[in-house]
Amino acid sequence: MVRLMFDVPYLRKKASGWYWEPSRRLKKLGYSSMPLGADDSEAVRRAREMNARVDGEAGRAPYEPNLRKDTLAWLVKQCYLPSDAYLKLAPKTKIGYDRAIRQIEAWAGDMHPRAVTRKAIKEWQRGLEQSTSRLSAAATLRVLRIVMGVAVDEGLIPMNPALRMRLATPGRRDQIWTDENVEAFCRAAVDADRRSIALALQLGLWLGQREADILKMGWDQVADDLGTISVEQQKTDARIVVTITPEFRPWIEETPRIGEKLVTSETTGLPYGEHNFRHLFAEIRSAAKLEADLLFMDLRRSAATRLAQAGCTTNEIRAITGHKTLQILERYVRVDETLARSAMDKLVANRSRTKN
Repeated sequence: MVRLMFDVPYLRKKASGWYWEPSRRLKKLGYSSMPLGADDSEAVRRAREMNARVDGEAGRAPYEPNLRKDTLAWLVKQCYLPSDAYLKLAPKTKIGYDRAIRQIEAWAGDMHPRAVTRKAIKEWQRGLEQSTSRLSAAATLRVLRIVMGVAVDEGLIPMNPALRMRLATPGRRDQIWTDENVEAFCRAAVDADRRSIALALQLGLWLGQREADILKMGWDQVADDLGTISVEQQKTDARIVVTITPEFRPWIEETPRIGEKLVTSETTGLPYGEHNFRHLFAEIRSAAKLEADLLFMDLRRSAATRLAQAGCTTNEIRAITGHKTLQILERYVRVDETLARSAMDKLVANRSRTKN
């Protein structure tokens, strides 16, 4: 079995598992040996917690293994976290990356990147997949791949051992909000005195933007004549200007300007936090008797599909949704009977023009 040895004070490995073994001086102060189990990452985490407690009770600065140069944790803290590649991540993406980094540091943060071999990574991958899930493990290993790439750039290792790991990928979503779904949800939202949640759904459907961008959208992004609305995408830094259609316009006109943001809570008069918004969204979806797997994120796909069904070109759709490449957009547009019928109608019309 592949093991990474950890440079954590008082952490010892025995036949029965990991232990926190205090020094003679600490034993005289009343500390005793503590079993930490067989899991490497959990043992390191608990040992560090115990060391921090001991340091705090002794009035010393906490032990910081991350300060040792050329360790994986040092590489993360000194080279990756200050980099543009990390700093330009969207806030929501950073949360996932930070969670993965904590797992990586607990597993091998005290080791030189040379010790993180392909064989060690594969064994860790199997352990993660058993303790969490294949998708969760894949998310962590993708961040490890980035960190090991930084190690290559810094000259600490000659090649990246985390490349081509055959990681699990999420299944393709194809959920679409139908007109009936939208009508039922908005009716339930208004009945629950949460028209603001219905407004958010309408914004997502007509603008094809992400939830985070919708919740941060301000009144200053709406033209004075209500003719257009500008979108500032956090993830891509793109700025898009979209025409407000006659069908969508009443949702803007009839929304009271309580604060700076378009989507404002009726009870607090403040913008929604991410978790509160999702909780209320789920409640309204349930009240509307809609499927639980119909998510806000599906509005972006629904918007792109509606545009495609209307005969818009891929570049016209990208001008609305802000997708950078055609390949990414293709994953969003759901190919269905309507598009197939539209294609054949165009073929018939073109052949008719050619014959004439």
